Amino acid sequence: QLLSAGMMTETLFRSAHSVVLASGSMAPIRALCNEINLMPPRYDAEDAMPDSSENPDESRHGKSSSHENEDPHLIHYGRLQISPEPLEANHVINLDKQLLTASVGFFIDGSPLNVKKKNSEIAGFFDKLGESLIAIVEKVPEGGVLVFFPSFAFLKNSVSCWKRTGMWRRFVDLMTRVAEEPHKSSQAEFERVRDYYMNAIDENGKCILFAVFRGKMSEGISFNDNYARAVICVGIPYPSIYERPVSAKMAYNDEQKQYKNRNI
Repeated sequence: QLLSAGMMTETLFRSAHSVVLASGSMAPIRALCNEINLMPPRYDAEDAMPDSSENPDESRHGKSSSHENEDPHLIHYGRLQISPEPLEANHVINLDKQLLTASVGFFIDGSPLNVKKKNSEIAGFFDKLGESLIAIVEKVPEGGVLVFFPSFAFLKNSVSCWKRTGMWRRFVDLMTRVAEEPHKSSQAEFERVRDYYMNAIDENGKCILFAVFRGKMSEGISFNDNYARAVICVGIPYPSIYERPVSAKMAYNDEQKQYKNRNI
């Protein structure tokens, strides 16, 4: 039960007249509804959401129906509105004209670029990683460059190597200023580094920030316009499947699928 977010939302859903769920990263909606125990009663994980023209069933939140004085076009299954369908808005930019995405699978020397802990222990790995980052960064004409690493340990090892070999100086020469997300920092220290990065861009036109996936810099900070002309992800931005919270959640989701036919 402790692995189900539905335990926390249940009280809220029962006490509030209506709840609006809104975020920049809620999709897929189906998985979200499963996470918070808000699925229609006859919902099958392999099917689409039920047809709103069907007669709604009883659910654990009571009968599903349009309430008095409510828009007759609103169809509910329990507390879940299924018609009109949940709103998934388009991105605020023109993706075809304003965004370029690319996957880099090789170092400059042609060897495979595979970001794993065991690979990072190979001699020369961080040097080749630094060369690859510089090759990308030097193509960004102006503005800020955000570089996210898998962990603080990975970031620390990278920076230590680059300072030892002189590559750090090359980043400074290229971007004028370099900022590094502090580990286990106070709010004041975090804000100091964030402001240093943004002020450097305002004053000099460019700066590079080395940060960490799931760290403070990557969660809830809005790097608009010139503050993020390029974003480089070193590795995949997911926690290790061997971390205990992750493995426990995976086991729980597998159990839900096996015994309750719920995809999470």
